[in-house]
Amino acid sequence: MPFDEWDDAAKAADTGFAKTAYWDNALNALGLDPTVTAVAYDNGGMTNAARVWFILQYYGLKALILNGGWPVLASTTGLPAAAPASSGGFRAVPGSGPVGLVDRATLRDQLDGRAHVFDTRTRAEFTGEDARNRARSGHLPGARHRTPICS
Repeated sequence: MPFDEWDDAAKAADTGFAKTAYWDNALNALGLDPTVTAVAYDNGGMTNAARVWFILQYYGLKALILNGGWPVLASTTGLPAAAPASSGGFRAVPGSGPVGLVDRATLRDQLDGRAHVFDTRTRAEFTGEDARNRARSGHLPGARHRTPICS
C-alpha cells in the first residue's frame, strides 16, 4: 500500500479527492473488487489504517479496519486466503461511500452548534502555543480537543 504517496496525493491540488483519475488508477492498481470487503491494518496504532479505510470508503468501496492491526494478525494461525485480485474497472466516485468531506464554507456555517467539531492536533496546536509557522493559530470556535489515541 503506497500510503505516503496516497497521503501526498490527497493533499495536492492536481490529485486531491475530487480528482478521480488519480484515484481510479491508484485503487485499480491494488486489484480491488468492489463486491469484496477490503480490510486495512497497520502496526496497531490504527492511524494509517484509518486513513486508508477513509479513502476506500469515500470512493465507494466496502472497508473495515482490523482491530489491533498487525500484532493481532501475526499471532493468528489458520487465516483464510486473500480474495483474488480484480481485473480492474473500478470507478472512483467521490462521496459515494458512507463517509464524507466537508468544505470550509459549510463548516464555517455550521459552527453555530449544528456540528460537533473535534480537533485532534496536539494540545499546543489547539491552544495556539505552537503556531507551526502559520499566520493564525489556535482552534475553531466551539471545537473540542481530543488527544490522538496514538499519542
